[in-house]
Amino acid sequence: IFLFCLAFNIFPSSGQEKTNDSWQEKPAMHTVPAQFSGESAVIIEQNIKLKYVDEEDKELWMYKTIHRIIKILDEKGIESFNKMTVPVYPGEIMQTIKARTILKNGTVSEVSKEKMKETKGSDGNNELIFAMDGIEKDAEVELLIYYKKSASMFGKETFQFSIPIVNATFE
Repeated sequence: IFLFCLAFNIFPSSGQEKTNDSWQEKPAMHTVPAQFSGESAVIIEQNIKLKYVDEEDKELWMYKTIHRIIKILDEKGIESFNKMTVPVYPGEIMQTIKARTILKNGTVSEVSKEKMKETKGSDGNNELIFAMDGIEKDAEVELLIYYKKSASMFGKETFQFSIPIVNATFE
């Protein structure tokens, strides 16, 4: 077990840590590289962080943070991102879900929890669905999702989307 933990850098930790449930209060607008100017939308940032923690209940938990910023470039981009759907799989405990629209003039419109509705998806799993207010050309859509679930030593992460990604990180 020790060699497995050493190989995957999995060790219990303690102390106060940032909970990964915050974003910049005053976001700055991003520019799109010229090579993507013909696209309808571009993912400016796609950041995923997984953290494994052996908690007091003696169970190994995985905490996952997903932070995504999408630049909307035309009408098709508006249609694609004016409504968001976030799957919620069995066993996941949602810690934080935030969504906001940032307009070119700097106006920020955050989606309230009351506007996020839980429904059943076509696959039978629960999902959160909500509208992005005020979305327009050159606006940015920002999502921040933070949840925990029982850890598994198997799984996959997808870094391939139908739209280009300017910057992506996985930790």
